[in-house]
Amino acid sequence: PNFPNPFNASTQIAYRLATSGLVRLEIYNVLGQPVHTLVNQFQPAGFYQIPWDARDQRGAPLAAGVYITRLRHPDGVQTRRLLYLK
Repeated sequence: PNFPNPFNASTQIAYRLATSGLVRLEIYNVLGQPVHTLVNQFQPAGFYQIPWDARDQRGAPLAAGVYITRLRHPDGVQTRRLLYLK
């Protein structure tokens, strides 16, 4: 999950990996379009907190609204909703 949610300036996306492996954490808009890849690397098992400042891959600020995180890891895929308020 992320905290805080809703958020206005930034949020922390937290997850725990039971198994080491390739991890990809992406942010999508409500249309399903990718807006930012936060993690795309091998990570050992453990707990992680990844900050996100509501900016796209180029660093441009995003509009307020609902965004979706997709976490792909060795044990599966998890999706969550984020609410960004300006």
